[in-house]
Amino acid sequence: MSQLFPTIYVSFDGFQRRQLKQDLLRAFNQSILNKLGFKLKYSPRTVVDFGTPDTQQAGELCRQSALFVALLEEQAGHGSRQQMLHSELGFALPEVGTHVLLLSDAKEPDIPASLGRMSEHHDGHIVHLTDEDIATVIVAEMATALTANIPHATLEVLSADYSVCGYQLEEPIEENSANAALMAELVVPQEPVGHPSPDLANLHQHQEWALHSIRLGNETGAMASIKRSLELYDSDLMGNYWRCRLLSAIAEKDSEFTELVKRASLVITSIEHLEVDANALIAECHFYVSQGYAGLKQLEQSIQALEQALPLATNVAYLHQIALRTMQQLAQQQLSPERLDPALLRAKSAFISMLQGSLIGYQLSTQQLLMKTPKDKLDIVILGVKQDVMGSLRQLYQFEAQLRAQCVDWEIIVPAPVASELGADTMAKPIWNLVHIGQHSATMQLTLIQLLSQHLNQIDRQAHQSEVDISVIEQQQQVLGTAIRDVQFEYQEACKARKLGWLGITITAILMSIVGSGFWWLPLPHSALIGLLSGGIVAFALLAVLLTKQYGRLDAVDQRCRALDSEYALADDDLPEPRAQEGWFDRLSVRRDKLGDKCRLLQQKAKLLRSNIESKITTLATVHVSFSDITLSALGGIFNAWQPASLSTNVVCKVNNGGALTLTDSLELQLLKDSEVNAPQYILVSHDASDNISQVYFDQSPNPAHCKQLHLLQGAANNEQVFETIHVPMLNTDAPVMLQKWCVEEGDDVQAEQLIAELQSEDIVIPLLATKSGKVNRQLAPEGDDLISDQAVLELQVS
Repeated sequence: MSQLFPTIYVSFDGFQRRQLKQDLLRAFNQSILNKLGFKLKYSPRTVVDFGTPDTQQAGELCRQSALFVALLEEQAGHGSRQQMLHSELGFALPEVGTHVLLLSDAKEPDIPASLGRMSEHHDGHIVHLTDEDIATVIVAEMATALTANIPHATLEVLSADYSVCGYQLEEPIEENSANAALMAELVVPQEPVGHPSPDLANLHQHQEWALHSIRLGNETGAMASIKRSLELYDSDLMGNYWRCRLLSAIAEKDSEFTELVKRASLVITSIEHLEVDANALIAECHFYVSQGYAGLKQLEQSIQALEQALPLATNVAYLHQIALRTMQQLAQQQLSPERLDPALLRAKSAFISMLQGSLIGYQLSTQQLLMKTPKDKLDIVILGVKQDVMGSLRQLYQFEAQLRAQCVDWEIIVPAPVASELGADTMAKPIWNLVHIGQHSATMQLTLIQLLSQHLNQIDRQAHQSEVDISVIEQQQQVLGTAIRDVQFEYQEACKARKLGWLGITITAILMSIVGSGFWWLPLPHSALIGLLSGGIVAFALLAVLLTKQYGRLDAVDQRCRALDSEYALADDDLPEPRAQEGWFDRLSVRRDKLGDKCRLLQQKAKLLRSNIESKITTLATVHVSFSDITLSALGGIFNAWQPASLSTNVVCKVNNGGALTLTDSLELQLLKDSEVNAPQYILVSHDASDNISQVYFDQSPNPAHCKQLHLLQGAANNEQVFETIHVPMLNTDAPVMLQKWCVEEGDDVQAEQLIAELQSEDIVIPLLATKSGKVNRQLAPEGDDLISDQAVLELQVS
């Protein structure tokens, strides 16, 4: 059986909280959730006499609910009650479209290890309650969980205080308002100018009396004064406007409904002649025309008047009025779900438009229409809406599967989702659940697109880094080549100078030996020979200094070669150290050639990466367009779950927000200039507390919660891991034992029969051994605690 309204499944221990069920019902009946049509369903655990529950029926209720609420106690109840809670969470947590709310008023609620892993795996957390009126707080948490991110909506076209476009009679008209003059003419009687005629003075007096009666809530007196003012001047804008407002509230006769149509049409004409921007006021008058036609049983004209109001003031309230009139029209006809009646299509279109405007508005409207229209006709319309929603959901799931396949094709690890297709019982769920299923899929698609874009970013960054490395290596190669030429030239010059130095020393030594021996045979005075010998010694010393400098130059060349060799050494270098200086030049030349080889390899890598990007950028652009056509445009965007943010399709410059990842400039230009696919950039436009708009390209870092739901954080492995709980052994005494010492820490690997802790009883030390091999996942008791028999003390992940 298809559900018309969403349900809330509540699970708590009825034995420990016997009064809570009645208190919850009282608080719920006074909440917004009751006005929205939500229904409370209770777990078998809430019954004091628990008995044997129907687990299958409870599971069905959990899966069909919009919200699962579990109240955790400080002390676990009976084992069967805890097992029932475990089963319920096992049904609710994996169910797409069912929100899970875990509550507790205890400081440290008792959470079984398996239950904790299950909720953590699905990103669940416990909300702690502090208020004494726990039922009221629970209902408030329910309302927050269900409606916090949904825009508020109202079905009231007119407020009870007779306000005009937000201006109350007691408030002054803002002079800078674009319609200040028009507002003043509607709510402030105009003083006669000069010497007014008696009729003009009477008109002014009746206007004042009418507005004074309206302030007092005297509708009869206001109607009488307005009637007299219209007898004096039938086209008076103020009189006609307030006559319409009052007639819309009290009209019962055909003549009054006819007058309502006439005077509302006259007000519309009068405002249009003023050439002011008063769309909201004109839409309000179209509503009066619609009310008049509805009173005259002319529903088609009533609907047409409302459709004229919609472009002027898009409001869920006007859509609700259209749905009401179309449902009244349907009530007069014989319909079946298979018949494509125009009135049925119009009603379905009105309901879908309300879904596009606000899910809360849709719920409020459905709740009111159930009281004003036949339920069988409403069921037919809702069935038609569900069929359209289900059709869009199937398209969303197909596109999500394509995105996952694309991720796999790009070697992005994305395991299969919990539900790869819509279940057979999905059609039986209420619209509220179906919309949230679609929003979940849309959010997953956005995360997958983020991962695809991030993958493309990584390739682009790798290519860019390779290009930077190529530039650096080319520069290094150039610098090394220049350095090799410089040291070779320096080496050659030093070698030449060294040869000349040795030649000079040799010649000087020969000459000095000749002069030294010339004391006996040269025909020169001794003083001349001493002078020649002294000059030779000086020359010899100078040549020796010059020769030393050349050897210093050669040592500098050697040190420079070694420094260059060390600076440009490669990781895979296995060249032997040369024995001669010329070998260093060959060694450096090999270094330069290896840098050239490395540069060519990087060029090939960068070329391959750029080629990979070129082939993938078109795919990414196609994904963008498909995301717009399939997901964002589905039924007018009812699955866009980014609230209070809105999604814009304008092509704008990207703006980094808090270091968020964006497509690089080269990728962005390539995406925008793609000649085959027109790919818009989608940005998330969010409003902060100061109403400043920040624009974030949707390739920001994927939300960790979404990644967790995608099982990218290894959460999926938890379902396949086996955990063993180690307990205190059964003792022959009722006296507690103390946990004296832990012999292992969390994260340690242990073997079967390994000592993991020591327990101290009154007279002996009891060893606690591991039952199986594995890893210590969690210690459940600190050292020094008193333990009882069979108490769980350690959780072991079995290997």
